[in-house]
Amino acid sequence: MSHPLIYVLGDTEIKGFPLILTIGREPNYDDVLTDTIGIMDAKKFASMSGGVWVTAYTQFAKQYIGEKGNAVFLKELCFNKNSSPIIFSNAFPLGIPQEVSDKDSIRKKLAGLIPDHVNKIFSKDIIRMVKLVVHHGSDQSEVSKLARRHIEEKCYELGIPYCATDFFYNGNSRNIQNSLMDFEENIRLVFNEFLCN
Repeated sequence: MSHPLIYVLGDTEIKGFPLILTIGREPNYDDVLTDTIGIMDAKKFASMSGGVWVTAYTQFAKQYIGEKGNAVFLKELCFNKNSSPIIFSNAFPLGIPQEVSDKDSIRKKLAGLIPDHVNKIFSKDIIRMVKLVVHHGSDQSEVSKLARRHIEEKCYELGIPYCATDFFYNGNSRNIQNSLMDFEENIRLVFNEFLCN
């Protein structure tokens, strides 16, 4: 089973409301990435209590409704609408299983593939609906800085605000919230329009 370029929930792609694109490092996956937009498995996502998707929902819920916001609340809203303003992609064009200990050596070999990969993400029609890009987990490695530069350049070119945060893990919540705070107005706009749709 391959891994799509971008993941969305339900009917998101056809709804037309504004979106937040979150970009992580790579999928924890041992298979090829395709050039497609995939639909999240809602049943599987509903049962998740941790991971990047759940952390994203928790962190954006905190921005939208305050400190008591959580993924359970936001997931229910989105499942009821069979869509979500949060979509997911990755900065690196190759999945690396969680159990691999030396991910950095694999990532270094991807440098030449990153520009084309980032261009593929930002060439999708759904990107026209994106009003904020949140890039999480970028570090000081050369390959990570290369990916960040290309993502920032595409955001600048398309007029999309760019936010960098710590890796989406709820243990990083304070730092993530500090980064997202500068984009609170953008996040509120996205969620207000989503809830009115």
